[in-house]
Amino acid sequence: MKKTLVALAALAATSAFAQSSVTMYGTLDVGFGTVNNALNSDPNAGSAVLNLPATGSANAKRVTGMMPSNTTASKWGIKGLEDMGGGMKTMFTLESALNLPYGTNPNGRLSDSIGNTSSGSGGIQTNGEGSLQGQMFDREASLGVSGAWGELKAGRMTTVTADMIGAYDPMRVGYSVSPLGFNGGYGGAGFTGEGRWDNSIKYNFTNGPLVASLGYKTAGTTNGLSQGSGLAAAFGYETEQSGVKFAVQKTNDAMSVTNGVGGCTPTANTAASGTAASAATTAACAANGVTSNTFNSQGSPAVAVTFADTSAATLAGRYNIDKTTIKAGYQYIVTKNPANAAYDSASNFPSVTGMPVSYTVTNAFANQRQQKMMWIGANYQASPALELSGALYRLSTNAYGTAYQVANNYGTMTDTSSEKIASVMANYSFTKRTKVYATAMASKVAGPAWWGTSGNAATGTVMPNVRTFSTGIVHSF
Repeated sequence: MKKTLVALAALAATSAFAQSSVTMYGTLDVGFGTVNNALNSDPNAGSAVLNLPATGSANAKRVTGMMPSNTTASKWGIKGLEDMGGGMKTMFTLESALNLPYGTNPNGRLSDSIGNTSSGSGGIQTNGEGSLQGQMFDREASLGVSGAWGELKAGRMTTVTADMIGAYDPMRVGYSVSPLGFNGGYGGAGFTGEGRWDNSIKYNFTNGPLVASLGYKTAGTTNGLSQGSGLAAAFGYETEQSGVKFAVQKTNDAMSVTNGVGGCTPTANTAASGTAASAATTAACAANGVTSNTFNSQGSPAVAVTFADTSAATLAGRYNIDKTTIKAGYQYIVTKNPANAAYDSASNFPSVTGMPVSYTVTNAFANQRQQKMMWIGANYQASPALELSGALYRLSTNAYGTAYQVANNYGTMTDTSSEKIASVMANYSFTKRTKVYATAMASKVAGPAWWGTSGNAATGTVMPNVRTFSTGIVHSF
């Protein structure tokens, strides 16, 4: 009898194990590259590829060195799946980004707190406000269930818009070759930090070629369901040969983080850039609604948070012709001052991802910021091992700055601007898990771009063109 019970227990354990699985996986991308008109690379960034012009800096020159995550985001994760029977399954994902040359989790907000001193000596050009901020599982932490009715997940996840852009970008949102990759503001529908939503729910449904997704970011505040919330939806028709998809997304009180270490730094509604508080800086801050321009109480680095309400509509498609896949897309983003500015105060947000907040900005947009991003490109399978890709991107931004910026010749955001980017990439796969690549990207700016003050006719400065070249290796496990 005892032997029978032991055998039955072993059988039950084996059966339970057969119905569930846990898998560890990852992708490692590391390369070597060079960028002209750049500043020092940022060890806290998810990618050391400096694709943005180093505006207004006398120290901007060529940077050559190691570059992680050029074509594929380096990451590792754990996935689990359990078959509950009746077509129902439970699954989870815990996924973390990697900065391979430094062996760290990327932490863009630490970079922001140190300061993006693009006009100072020895400046660092950071990766800006991104959604990878040093969390243990910064790329995804989700738990969900699935069945014939679809898939429902909850936790921290990419937005519906980010999922769509990743599938329809010819350069697959590679950091060294695609603005849709190195600037997460497109997946975040306005602000890069919103490319992934905390406290969110996502529903995916597929019925033959018809696909649909819904995303909701919960607020968790006493001010009501709308404060700090987000809502997104995507619908499409996808087959092996072709596909088209449309997505809309709206975020209330979206957050963008900049340097808040004393004085008002060059954010959306100030022109001062010193790191020590002064009477003039204080006056400039006060004139633009910033009442505090200090370090935190212990004098430690802090961040400033700009709040806005954002919305976006995105349309993209693809079509396969023999060995070639053509992809194209268009996105329209509107960013405006938050409807409930009283909610977006430093008292309500004393810290962001562990970084103390020195002050918040709620009047950055005198006019609605309107961004239009268009792209087209193709992937060509030249041989079973060799894939060639190329793409063109164009971004245009309207004038949306404040009267203070105009009066002080602060070029950023007070004039219309545009950027054109051309990228090419070659991938050669030795095996299904290992490949090597070579990339080249060139960008050209007309008028001041939104991230710097150059291009202002009053100063006579010109936004430099950027050329990025890289080569490296990718291994998946």
